[in-house]
Amino acid sequence: MQSLSLIGKECKNFRLSLGILQSEVARDTGYSIENVSKFENGNNNNLKIFLWYIQKGFKLRSEENV
Repeated sequence: MQSLSLIGKECKNFRLSLGILQSEVARDTGYSIENVSKFENGNNNNLKIFLWYIQKGFKLRSEENV
């Protein structure tokens, strides 16, 4: 299982590759920009925020591919 900080980092890189701001994630999920930032830094395990990334096409890589 990947660590929360690694998952958050991958989500952040994915979001940036789409050209989407944290404020857009916050608006779409109903959470604050601070919560999104904490998720991307591995300090928050908010499932609703994580599901937003999955809905946008994020795919969790296996540990072998990390």
